[in-house]
Amino acid sequence: MKALKDKGFTQYNVFSFYLTSPGLQSFIDFNGYVMNHIKDNAEDKINWLKLNEDFYWSSMCQGMCYGSQKSGNGQNCFSWGKNKHSQAGTIFSIFDTGTSFTLVPKSYFGPFTSTLVKQFGIT
Repeated sequence: MKALKDKGFTQYNVFSFYLTSPGLQSFIDFNGYVMNHIKDNAEDKINWLKLNEDFYWSSMCQGMCYGSQKSGNGQNCFSWGKNKHSQAGTIFSIFDTGTSFTLVPKSYFGPFTSTLVKQFGIT
């Protein structure tokens, strides 16, 4: 993004993802965001992440959540926690909307899948 801005192709050093349900049109917007694609058309619903300055769209993350946030009970969230791979409870995470295969570090795989099994009642 910085290179696009530095060369005058974009006004802002910002990009946004619009992710939808399967079969609907998702997109990435370079140079900002489309307000009518934000929940309730409210800018305060935007989650800004500080990205690392490297080759990837990456950040240090505490964990992840998936699915609906309506319950608000955190059952659909997984925290990486503090361990030998983390820095103050965060780990290096790459954001790639085109990845159909996601790698989870071996030390997190067991606890992560246990959380999924508990959440979805899989036996």
